[in-house]
Amino acid sequence: MRNRQVGVAGGVIAMMLCGVSTFGADILGCPKGIMEGTLWPRLSVQYLDMTEKWNAKEGDLVDIDEGAGLKSKKLIQTDLRLGYGLNSRCDIGVELKYVSVETEKQNATGKRQSFKEAGLTELWMAGKYFIVDQASDSFFNYMKVSVGGALGYGFSQDTEQLVAGVSPGCNKAQLGTLMHGGLHDNFIEYSAHLIYEWRGEAQESDGVPGFPFNRSGEDVPDVLQYQMVVEKGLGEWFEVQLGLTGWYGTQKDDVLLDGSDPQHAYQNNVMAGIQFFPMTHDYEKRKLILQAAMPYASKANAVPDYSVKMIAMWTF
Repeated sequence: MRNRQVGVAGGVIAMMLCGVSTFGADILGCPKGIMEGTLWPRLSVQYLDMTEKWNAKEGDLVDIDEGAGLKSKKLIQTDLRLGYGLNSRCDIGVELKYVSVETEKQNATGKRQSFKEAGLTELWMAGKYFIVDQASDSFFNYMKVSVGGALGYGFSQDTEQLVAGVSPGCNKAQLGTLMHGGLHDNFIEYSAHLIYEWRGEAQESDGVPGFPFNRSGEDVPDVLQYQMVVEKGLGEWFEVQLGLTGWYGTQKDDVLLDGSDPQHAYQNNVMAGIQFFPMTHDYEKRKLILQAAMPYASKANAVPDYSVKMIAMWTF
């Protein structure tokens, strides 16, 4: 058998990793911050259709329908965040995550089963503080640097949701730094972040007959997330983005990739996006965003050809 990944847990963890902050610091918030006394609601929807999976025996990605284990996977993750500016240097936020998954799996005996599940997965509370907020007349027009942290509560899932890959139900925490700035009279802007995310223990479950939840009660590997983006305005109404984004598993995982050969999982993407400002660029947090990412180097249980994310935000 070409693929030794017959456990269900690989699909569960792959969903988490591929859906984690693929395009930005969605938990910690905007690297530009929020004005004092301002409310900032933001809604984002991300779609992924997995087409490949890591085959440890081959040492490469193969078609997702090849061999046993995961046969197909589609997911939609919806995030609703509400931020608030406490003062000119500090803002806080709360965020809810909802995931819908359609998965088909095949176990070691050849039995195939489809799962279609959805549910709330996480509640996050976050805050950040700007340690640098400077403007000048030099080539570097302005620079903002912040540090932030967040705590995430994982909602308990029923057996079918665990097997389908909605969520492993673990608690999480984040600590990271964010940067945003402008060059040469803001001809080009840039942003970046580096975030470490701790994960706790997965929920305990025996799974469903023929499809065990192999991650049951185990620690979920932590990840390091990164993003580097340049942004260029196109008149008063539009802005384009181009950058690199991804994640790296900081601990070797003997469940995600291969039960006998623990390895680090990772995914690196090229990202592009366009932003539309209904009230012109003067209202920079009142906008609609369409982003897409394409993996160029991955070692994960499930990988899409591309992923798409739509974001709507406003300020009051």
